[in-house]
Amino acid sequence: MEKILHRTNSLQQLQQAKIFRVHRIETDLHATRKGIIVSHDTPLGPFVIGKHGVVRSRTNIPLLRRKGKTVPFQSIMAQPRPLFLDLKGTWDTNNLELLSRYLHARERTDDIVASLTLDLVDFFAEIYQPNGVMYTLKRREQFARLHKKRIPDSFRGIAINAMAYNQGRDAKTVIRQMHNQHLLAYAWNIPDEETCRILRDQGCDGAIIDDPSWSW
Repeated sequence: MEKILHRTNSLQQLQQAKIFRVHRIETDLHATRKGIIVSHDTPLGPFVIGKHGVVRSRTNIPLLRRKGKTVPFQSIMAQPRPLFLDLKGTWDTNNLELLSRYLHARERTDDIVASLTLDLVDFFAEIYQPNGVMYTLKRREQFARLHKKRIPDSFRGIAINAMAYNQGRDAKTVIRQMHNQHLLAYAWNIPDEETCRILRDQGCDGAIIDDPSWSW
C-alpha cells in the first residue's frame, strides 16, 4: 500500500517526506490571479483564511492567519517523488491549463490530480490526458451515487474518507467495487496506524497520512 504524506505544503513537511521515504506527497493547490499557490486554506495576499492555515492548525475556528513562508509551486513541481495534487477552491480554464502545462513540461505523468469537486477533475482530464485524476469522497453515499453512473474512463481512482467507513472497517466492499472497475482505491482522514493496517488488509492501494513514521 502506497504511503502518501498529507498536506506537504511546507518545507518541514517536504523534509519529513524525505526522511521517512514516503512514496508520494499530497499537496494542496489554490488558483489565484497571480498563479498557483501552495496552501490548504484560501490565500488572501500575505494571509490565508480558514480552519487550517497553510498546513494545519491547533484550532478548528476559521481565522485570518499570516501565510508565512510557503513552498513555491515550482519547488513542488521539482520534487522527485510522485505528487497527489489536491485542487482547492475555484479553478478557471486558464489556471487548469497552466497546471497542465507545468505537468507536461516536467513530464510528470505519474502524478495524480484530485479534488472534492467531481466536475473539476472531470474537466481537467479533458484538458490534460496523460495524468489520471482522482475524485475525493467525504461521505459514503457519494460513492453509491457515483457507482450507479458510468465512472469516466479518465479516472485513475477514488480517495475515500476512512472515518466515513467506520475507520476503514466497512471499506472492503467499496474497495472491491473500485478494483472491479480498474480503479485505484486510496484512503484519507486516517486516525491511526491500526486503521492503515485494516485498510491494507482490505486491499486499499494508498494511504494519505499525517504522520510519516507510521508503518504497516
